Amino acid sequence: GEERVVRARAHQAPLRGSEEEHARAEAEHMSRWAGKQGKVTIVGTASYKHTLMRVRTMSEAALGRRIQAIERAKGKHAVVKMRLFARVLCLEGYEDLASDAADALARLIELLGDPGEEDEAAEEGEGGKGKE
Repeated sequence: GEERVVRARAHQAPLRGSEEEHARAEAEHMSRWAGKQGKVTIVGTASYKHTLMRVRTMSEAALGRRIQAIERAKGKHAVVKMRLFARVLCLEGYEDLASDAADALARLIELLGDPGEEDEAAEEGEGGKGKE
């Protein structure tokens, strides 16, 4: 899944993502969630630009606490937020934090399911939460 990609890229990440890499990642984030606002509303705190601003302005210790806070809250947007946070951390060169976020993402998906996978299952008529 995407968390494996984040983990693999974390070891190859440049010190900082280029503006082009961020623009591409933002476009991928927006297209992934386009049309899914009813089920998974992307709140302001999960916007790409907001997440990038947080990563660029917070200390490493604060970023680590942010990962813990998202995971601990287990809110309905936790999977979306953590996936985006992990991606931006990776692009910004925070290898260890990106790995921690990818691990937290895997735990959240295990606990809460993946909203993207649920939408695909519903479209195929399977329904269900995918938590088996």
